[in-house]
Amino acid sequence: MRAVAGEALEDGIITKDFTRHVDLGGEDSKPAIDKFLNQQEFIDLLSLAAQRADMQHMSDYIIFAQGLLGTRFEETIGITWDRIDWEHQTVRIDRSWNYKAKQQYGAFGGLKNKSSYRTLPMSHDLMAMFEQLQGEQENLYAAQRYNDPDSLVFRNFYHNVVNNNAVNDTLKRLRTAIKAHIQITSHGLRHTNGSVLLYNGVELMAVSQQSAWPRGYADHHKDLCA
Repeated sequence: MRAVAGEALEDGIITKDFTRHVDLGGEDSKPAIDKFLNQQEFIDLLSLAAQRADMQHMSDYIIFAQGLLGTRFEETIGITWDRIDWEHQTVRIDRSWNYKAKQQYGAFGGLKNKSSYRTLPMSHDLMAMFEQLQGEQENLYAAQRYNDPDSLVFRNFYHNVVNNNAVNDTLKRLRTAIKAHIQITSHGLRHTNGSVLLYNGVELMAVSQQSAWPRGYADHHKDLCA
């Protein structure tokens, strides 16, 4: 705003700098270290989520996937089965789910910006999780004689889409159980994903595009889904 006011003064659009002597309030932002879990906490949290996850505990599945993909919450719950490429081990992110509309069907929307449209690799852990969830979902839906018109990956036992508050509540319990050093929300999983990639030597550009997991990382931590 100060820069805009300066340009306007030079162009004669205004005669007084309205930003002069104005001090911005608000609270200081969190230090970078307080925005994400460390790597061991991240592994412990995902391991516990994997142990708890089932169709009645869909938030654990969402946390596991969001942590390994580095996706935003609305991108994660917008994933449908046809966006998963089993052969090439990738997940296509090309739409979101408008969970704020509180609709259970047909709430697909666009993404935040152009760079948000991307295809992400699946680690071995993540692919195992998707295979487990798909099997549980198919068996349940067959027993319930239910067909999901949206083909959502993360629709729960009651055929509902889990909201962000429910995921954050589950995340809080997981953080407490592993005695994490900070309290993060589901968006903090995205920060953590990026920090772990950097820690494991992935180039900054690849991290900014959320386009790669460090080679061998999934194999090194293959016990996450145990």
